[in-house]
Amino acid sequence: MALVDLFESLKQPNKSEYSVFVVNVRVMKVKSGDITTEFSEPVRACLQPDLSEFKSTMSHCISSIVAASRGFARPEQIIGPSFGGQNSEMIANMLTSSRHKRMNESSVTLTDSIVVDSTNRINTALAEHFQGPALLLEN
Repeated sequence: MALVDLFESLKQPNKSEYSVFVVNVRVMKVKSGDITTEFSEPVRACLQPDLSEFKSTMSHCISSIVAASRGFARPEQIIGPSFGGQNSEMIANMLTSSRHKRMNESSVTLTDSIVVDSTNRINTALAEHFQGPALLLEN
C-alpha cells in the first residue's frame, strides 16, 4: 500500500525539488525503434522510458514484493514460546514441528484482490502522470 500511496501522492503539489521519476525525450529511428543521436535515417521524438516500460517495471517490483513476503518468518518463531498466552504449549509444539517454516501459505499472491487493486491503482496513476510528458510530443 505504501507503493500505491507514493504514486497517488504525485497528485499533490510539489514540496521538493527532486523528481521521483524522470522521463526523457529522445530521438528514435523510425524503422528500427532504436534510440539514436544520428540523423542519417528518418527519426521521431519519443519518451524514454515509455508508459509500457514504467508499467512493466512496476509489475516486476510488485512481483518482487509479493515473492519476498513468502520468506518472512512466522510470528511464533520471532516471538518465541511466550507467543500465544494460554496457548503457549501449543506454540511450543509448533516451534518444534515447524521450526524453519516461513509465511508461504499465509502470504499474499499476485492474484489476491489487494495486489490486483494496488497494481491497477498504480497503473492508473502512472497513466495520469504520463499524460503531461506525452503532450510534449503531440503535433
